[in-house]
Amino acid sequence: MSLILGAYPIEPDDPDQRRRLFELLGASGLYGGLELPYHSAGGVEWPDGAPRDWRAVITAIPGTMNRMSADPVFGLASEDAEGRARAINFAAGIRDYVEAVAAAGPLPVAVELHSAPRAGGRVDALAESLALLAAWDWSGAKLVVEHCDARRPSWAPEKGFLELEDEIAAVAGVEAATGTPVGITINWARSAIEGRSADRATRHIESARAAGVLSGVMFSSCSPVATDFGYPWIDAHLPSREVEGSPGSSLLTADRIRESVAAAGSLDYLGLKIGLGPTPLGIQDRVARLATMGKAIAESAAAQRRAAPAVERP
Repeated sequence: MSLILGAYPIEPDDPDQRRRLFELLGASGLYGGLELPYHSAGGVEWPDGAPRDWRAVITAIPGTMNRMSADPVFGLASEDAEGRARAINFAAGIRDYVEAVAAAGPLPVAVELHSAPRAGGRVDALAESLALLAAWDWSGAKLVVEHCDARRPSWAPEKGFLELEDEIAAVAGVEAATGTPVGITINWARSAIEGRSADRATRHIESARAAGVLSGVMFSSCSPVATDFGYPWIDAHLPSREVEGSPGSSLLTADRIRESVAAAGSLDYLGLKIGLGPTPLGIQDRVARLATMGKAIAESAAAQRRAAPAVERP
């Protein structure tokens, strides 16, 4: 399986440098698609230099967080009817964007939605929203709920959305009721942030797989102590520990990647989204550091595929 890459945290501002970045990423053979951010005001264009035959995963998290900061009841799981209506209207814009991406060539694989708002979310509200959205034409893309850290009484959340169990219940219920496949994507760092533990990410992968709703896993890391990326447990897309320049406190390692990929089994997509810290880097260095982590994921996926027949055989 070729990897989905969330490259937007490391894209240079200069258009020529950005084009060169995507040309090198395309030539590497490691990646087969991009996670594209959908912001409050809309989605980004397909990057110059990125292969048009790649796949696309669209994430609504940038726009969701921005809208929620100004509108605390905004969200697909909102208890507030008007806040939920605004989130559904926001999703209509994403649908139109997915159609435009598909018309430009890339194949849309998934649309990552989120169970906002922070606190005040309800599983039945999320299920109602997803049932409505599942009836729309998404140009072949599958709707998935990307799990973000749920609230805990002992610390302030990064996102603070619904519990994974509630999201699984909503997704499974909608699929059973409508016949339309809807899934769950686990973001490794956000699950680790929720549980203050790398083990929580693995358990979330196992839970979603056991429920039959696991669609994707996106890898990034986090740290229990402050680093150049920010405060402890920040959701700042840290690289795995083996990547040059990564903090030694990064929780994600090659061993953890192997463990998580093995736990996930068959997926619709697998990928990574990392930042590379505040130190300026040239294009070649960015590509090389991404490749360190990308190769670890790709090798783990290849090993999992080789092992799968022996594991699955009755």
